[in-house]
Amino acid sequence: MKIKLYEPFEKWYHGGTIWLYSDPHFQKDTEMEEFFKWPAAEERLARINKCITKNDTFVCLGDVGDRLDLIAQIKCDYKVLITGNHDKGNSIYEPYFNEIYDGPIFISDKILLSHERIDLPFCINIHGHEHCAESWFDLVGIQTVIGMVQTASFNIASDVVDFKPIRLDEIISKYPLKNVHSIHRITIDNATNNKLNGDK
Repeated sequence: MKIKLYEPFEKWYHGGTIWLYSDPHFQKDTEMEEFFKWPAAEERLARINKCITKNDTFVCLGDVGDRLDLIAQIKCDYKVLITGNHDKGNSIYEPYFNEIYDGPIFISDKILLSHERIDLPFCINIHGHEHCAESWFDLVGIQTVIGMVQTASFNIASDVVDFKPIRLDEIISKYPLKNVHSIHRITIDNATNNKLNGDK
């Protein structure tokens, strides 16, 4: 299923699928393998490449690591990076990624990509950063002026998703965009409620 994205991001489809993944931590040291009992970096790369094809887009939500030779071996032609808290300066990543963003980006009016979780009542937040979580899909209740609004967060940190990237359309199938309140509707309802309650 092709999700409607803002025009600058439509090129991510270019004949393939959009895959999302966070926190590969491809590092020269083996801390992740030893402390967290992760598979070796080469095995993690193999799991990514088992999913991805040449025409796909790979979107990494940060914490790449210093083994950039492994990023170069991800077999799709188009790669995007949203930097994480462990990433160091865009210039070292430029040869390996077609697009690099320093912070969160809205790729549609209801889809926010970020490294760290951002709970907003008017979008789905796809993020990483939170290792050792039990589930990659989280519904959170947020209190607003007019009552409870659910927010949907998808934590795709590599260890949470068994070191395999997740398709954007698979995420949207778990929590369809029609379930997300529009920022315009929330704003109008809040203003109406304030007026009815005599707030100025």
